[in-house]
Amino acid sequence: MQPRRHPLRRGLDLRHILGLLLGLATLAAIALPLWFSQASVTLDGAARLLVQDLRSAQNLAVVTARDTMVSFDRSGYRVTDGAGEGVINPRTGQPFTRHWPRDAVFRGVELVAIELEGGAHSVTFDRTGYVRPGGRVHLGFRGAERTVAIESPRGLLSIPGLDEHDDGR
Repeated sequence: MQPRRHPLRRGLDLRHILGLLLGLATLAAIALPLWFSQASVTLDGAARLLVQDLRSAQNLAVVTARDTMVSFDRSGYRVTDGAGEGVINPRTGQPFTRHWPRDAVFRGVELVAIELEGGAHSVTFDRTGYVRPGGRVHLGFRGAERTVAIESPRGLLSIPGLDEHDDGR
C-alpha cells in the first residue's frame, strides 16, 4: 500500500513556476517605471553618475598625464583628451559619453544650466587632477533640479543638498 502524501506537500510543477515568473515580470513592468518616474530618484542618480564620470575623467587625466576635457550640452556630456579625441571610459570600456535621452533610466533628464567660470561649456582636468574652470552644472527632470558643484582649482566635486558622504564617491 502506498503511503498517502499530505496535500500541502505536493511539489511545484512547471505551471506554478511559470505563473510565479509571469506575476513577477508583470509586477516589475509596473513598478520600475513608476519608481524611476520620481524626480528625486532619477535626478539623484543622474547627478551621482555625473560626479562619478567627472571623477573618472579626473583620474584618467592623472593616470595618463594628459589633460582630459568634459564638454557639456543640453542632452549630456562627452569626455575627450587634450587633442579633442574621444576617450574610452575606464569603468565601462565604451566611449566616454553620456546622452540622457538614449538611456531609458535617465530619459527626460536634461542640462538646465551651466554656470562655469568665464561662461565655459566644458571643464578640463590637468595631469595633477586640478580643474579649470570651476562652477556648477544644473540637471533638471520634470521641474525638479539637482546641482553638481565643481571646485576650482582642486577639482573637488559635490552635490549640494545630498549627504556629503553619499555623492557617488
